[in-house]
Amino acid sequence: SMCQEMKSKLTDLFKDAKLNCIIIKGSGNKAFCAGGDVKCIAMEKGPFVPGKPGTLRSDFFREEYELNYMLANAKAMRNSTNKPEKVYQVSIWNGVVMGGGAGISMHGAFRIATENSLFAMPETAIGIFPDVGASYVLSRLPSGIGHYLGMVGTRIKASDLIFSGLATHFIPSKNLMALEKALIEDKGEDVAGTLSKYCCAVPFEKGELEENRQAIERCFNHKKSVECIITALENENSEWSSKTLKIMANHSPTSLKLTHKQLILGRDLPLRGCFEMEFRMMQRAMMAHDFTEGIRSVLIDKDRSPKWDPPKLSQVKEIDHYFDPLSPYELQLFA
Repeated sequence: SMCQEMKSKLTDLFKDAKLNCIIIKGSGNKAFCAGGDVKCIAMEKGPFVPGKPGTLRSDFFREEYELNYMLANAKAMRNSTNKPEKVYQVSIWNGVVMGGGAGISMHGAFRIATENSLFAMPETAIGIFPDVGASYVLSRLPSGIGHYLGMVGTRIKASDLIFSGLATHFIPSKNLMALEKALIEDKGEDVAGTLSKYCCAVPFEKGELEENRQAIERCFNHKKSVECIITALENENSEWSSKTLKIMANHSPTSLKLTHKQLILGRDLPLRGCFEMEFRMMQRAMMAHDFTEGIRSVLIDKDRSPKWDPPKLSQVKEIDHYFDPLSPYELQLFA
């Protein structure tokens, strides 16, 4: 798999005592990375024990989260100090960044937006929740933005990536080749300084997040339940809130509840703890109806008419078991 190949390559790279910086970019012109092949996972048949190695439903997510955490803690052994030191990751978001694509990039020090960037965490539309460490990243965004992006799956572009802090720099795509050359010539010794020479202000109008920042805060910030968010959106009574309610109404009620809870818990967890929690959640989600139904409606039949079970928020009685330990099959992460 791509995760295994990347882990193997990175393991070799991190042995290089001179390594200061790694650049991660998409191989084509349209996307950085649009995420993992969840269709294959949903279609897997046969017995399944949550967390137990030997099935795609378990092994895929374990390997993916191990890769994400490996990148987030990138270090190389220095000959001069005989100890590992940080390696800076520069991710170039020149295109679509979704799901698993966010996981291999959003934990790095530098995240470059261009005029082609399109970022989303759309998992609630397919019956799961934002994973790959999103419970750490989204929960730390200000003013309810994380809950909004995680629950609604809104697609955002460069202006909002910079506004939210998800991206650290805006650099026009025409300057990317020169940037890469400069980073290589600098040998990663002054990554921030090199990036500052090529970045500029976003040459576009305000995005949806910035335009609706006060409404997002009123409706999504520190709300104790999904129902409270729905009520706040109804009271908002605007074009934006009506659109948001319509989108959420088509998402899995269970996924909305899971996302709301994971982001509350994620605020107080370290990154490792967030991955461990998400692995527990995802393994339980693999046993639930909504994941296979979400994949069917979005990626197989493409009718966009999912039949969730349960179909209403009021009928989602209990989600705590999604967060229970998986002993003896817990995710084990090592920095």
